[in-house]
This record gives sequence, C-alpha cells and structure tokens, in this order.
Amino acid sequence: MKFLKNAFWPVVGCLLLSALVSLDASAQTKSQQHRKPSVKVVNCKDGDYGCFIQAANTCRKAKLRSTDSNNIGSLMITVTYYSEIRGRQKGKCTFYTKLEEEDIKYDEALIRSLKEEGKTPQEIEQAELDANKAADETEGRDGVCSFTTEKLVTLLKERKEMSRFDSKDWKDCRGTMFNNSFTLTVPLSSKPPKEQP
Repeated sequence: MKFLKNAFWPVVGCLLLSALVSLDASAQTKSQQHRKPSVKVVNCKDGDYGCFIQAANTCRKAKLRSTDSNNIGSLMITVTYYSEIRGRQKGKCTFYTKLEEEDIKYDEALIRSLKEEGKTPQEIEQAELDANKAADETEGRDGVCSFTTEKLVTLLKERKEMSRFDSKDWKDCRGTMFNNSFTLTVPLSSKPPKEQP
C-alpha cells in the first residue's frame, strides 16, 4: 500500500506533463494552420524577361535586373533597370522599377559627322562625357505603377522586345522615373550625321 502511495504522485505528474505536452502540440498545429503561407518571391535571373512575364501573368511577387541597349539616332544608350512585381493591391498588380545605370556611347557615324564639322577628338570626347553626366542625373529615378495583369504583361513584353514606348501607357504611375523633367541632348552639332552609301 505504501508503494502505491509513493507511486501515485509521480504517475499523476507524468500524466499531467503528458497532457500538457499534447495540448501544446495541438495548439501549435492549429496556429500553423491559421497562418497564411509565406509568399515566395521569384528571383528571376538577370535579363530573364520570360521569368518576370510569367510571374506577371498571375501577379506573383518577383524581382528582375535587366540591361537594355537601344540605338536612338546616333547614340547607343544602355540602361540597367531593377524591377519588382510587388503583388496585388485593390484588384491591380503593383509594379516597381528603378533606373540604376545609364550609359551613352556615340556611334561612328556621329563621330565622323562631328569631325567633318571640324570638331577635335577632345571636343567629341568631352561632348560624350557631358552626355553621360546628364544621363547620370537620371540614375536612381524610380516609380510605382498599378496595372491590370493583362496590361502589365503587355507592357513588359513591349519592353522586352523594345518594340514600342508610349508615355501614355505609364501616365498613372508615380515617382521620379515618370516625370518628364529631363531631356537628352547631343551637344556640339545641330546637324544629323551623314549616312554612308
């Protein structure tokens, strides 16, 4: 009998401890069930517009860094952008973009034309440096837009293909990227470069 008395409290203690552990595990399971699953951000490889456009189709959170080069007249302009799809807000897909770097290079036709006008190599080099300084002032500009997923996908495809740019498409965007307070000029010459036969 004495043995049962001595064993009673340790057994009760073990049962209570077991019950508490079981309740704690049950509460943690319920808590995990009520938590929203974390939304994984898609980190697209540099320049992988396909990955980014695929994420845009469902407004899935994604990040992309891209470098685009385009000839504008006699200038080769290379621009590096950082972009994000930030998810859906008020039924629209939120898109963020930032101009990280811009570089301007004169093409051979422009250099030849400037030399024909009597500009020295030093003047031409300085003009190209000045154009790059002006471009440097655009670096860091950014902005946020809200689009339907269909419109965002269309704009990203156009950006990928460099097929068209219409500022009206971006009129509802906010931020320094979308104000038109800067212009790109080519110093030294008002004449277009001569075409080679």
